[in-house]
Amino acid sequence: MARQYALESIRRNLDKMPGLLWAKFVKFISPFYDTPNRAVQAAFAVGWLIVGPLTLLGVYVTWKQERWAAVALFLPILTTLTTCLLFHAEARYRDSASPAFVALAAIGVSSFLLQNRAPHIQQKEE
Repeated sequence: MARQYALESIRRNLDKMPGLLWAKFVKFISPFYDTPNRAVQAAFAVGWLIVGPLTLLGVYVTWKQERWAAVALFLPILTTLTTCLLFHAEARYRDSASPAFVALAAIGVSSFLLQNRAPHIQQKEE
């Protein structure tokens, strides 16, 4: 009965599904948590504003170098995102994929640092 009700609701609101999925995606990637504590909200926002872009850089770098590694590292993020899109999205749900976010962000940072290091350091290694 519940399944039938859910499917009927989806059919009635099919035109609204793209907007709903977009809203869930935005909520998933949003740096802001729903909390009355402004200090906690600011700390989470700053952390996510740093880790988020570095994660994207890490995905890009890993994808260019070793695609299977990129898939393996990105899979927990993709799984969590898919779950949020299908059911209910909250920014805090991405915490279950935090190790993957941080690992990819670390790859992004290290690639940036290695690419931009001083020329005298590069000469010693050659």
